Amino acid sequence: CLIGDSMGTGKTLSGVLLDREERMRLVFEKQDTFRTLIVCTKGGLSVWKWHLEDQGVPPGRILVIDPGNRAPFDRELSSGALNYDYYVLHYPALTLCPFFEKVQIGRNALVWDHIIADECHLIKNKKALRTKALKRQKAKKRTALSGTPADDKPMDIWSVLHWLDKSTYS
Repeated sequence: CLIGDSMGTGKTLSGVLLDREERMRLVFEKQDTFRTLIVCTKGGLSVWKWHLEDQGVPPGRILVIDPGNRAPFDRELSSGALNYDYYVLHYPALTLCPFFEKVQIGRNALVWDHIIADECHLIKNKKALRTKALKRQKAKKRTALSGTPADDKPMDIWSVLHWLDKSTYS
């Protein structure tokens, strides 16, 4: 899903509500856990936490990375990401946390139920390390949010579309 609405129109809330809808569907199907990775700017960390809590998510179910001390966040991910429902981090952490440097392979690979990329225009450069790190993460559902998904060239949006649907945008 790509939400490319103008700034200030509620993309963050739309992302939270899309996630909640998917959670409710899977709970109905008796799936035990549902893990969402939210990648945003540093300024967005507290915004996402506030929106999640505002929509009824208990604070103890949200893990927000501490930009000054990434180690606890990385340890939680490396141990399987089983203790929280939401994992919120900023784009630079994709290249700074050891967890994101490696591709998870095999039965123990972490597959996110949902990844939300806020300000997804930040992954428009397909060669950037943060773009590669995000694209390595496996997910059942992907949502991209940006008020400016493409600046002035069609190629600006290709990397985002490729992340959303690799088979269509190969």
